Amino acid sequence: LEVCLTLEEELHLQAVNWQVAFAKQESRPGTCQESPAWTALAERKLDIARKSDGTMQGTLIVGEEDQLEIGTMYIFSVRACHKYRSSPWSPPSETASYAVPSESFPKAGPGNELQVEALSESSARFWWRELEVPAFAAAATAAAAASLAGASEASRSSPALEYRLDVMCCMADGRMERHGTVLLEDDENGSRPFDATVHGLTLASRYFATLSCRFASLPHRSWCKTGLTAAFETPRTSQGTKK
Repeated sequence: LEVCLTLEEELHLQAVNWQVAFAKQESRPGTCQESPAWTALAERKLDIARKSDGTMQGTLIVGEEDQLEIGTMYIFSVRACHKYRSSPWSPPSETASYAVPSESFPKAGPGNELQVEALSESSARFWWRELEVPAFAAAATAAAAASLAGASEASRSSPALEYRLDVMCCMADGRMERHGTVLLEDDENGSRPFDATVHGLTLASRYFATLSCRFASLPHRSWCKTGLTAAFETPRTSQGTKK
């Protein structure tokens, strides 16, 4: 998360370091915790720049290395530090969500489709091209990978992904019943899977398949739609076994 401060010129010149404190907001939206437990981080420097209106803005970056947890709501407070003195803590900030933005998740990309190939009367193979991971998301998850999965994960050129292929059977009354789910993950060498096979399909049935993914290195992981879907039908009658 990026913590931004609007600074008075005099305070900016006097302060040597700044300190950030945060507290979890576990209550429901619209309610207020009476006494949240605050965690104060070590003093650090600000990245300071002058805005177009002439005011000074300071920026601090906080993240999982500071014990923040993905999927959690936080409030923040800051204070200026100079030698042996510190200013009072600022009023708490508005609540901020520490989560992976939806635009950070991999997407299918232009021209990518979920293709379906019949292997037999009851089996089908699905394949797709490699998903696109936004450059800023790859950089952001690299830091998390370094602390959560070790140096081998951090050295990857792109964050490791997990995949879920869901196949639903379209019923005559309009309902959709889950037929099966296939779980996949990237290889240790970084290569990504591009196909999956589903068995046990029934004749004269309509199916709908979707591909989802998530980052393997992050806690509190939720599946995100890739935009890859496919609708298909199985043969109405058995064609027999070719010899």
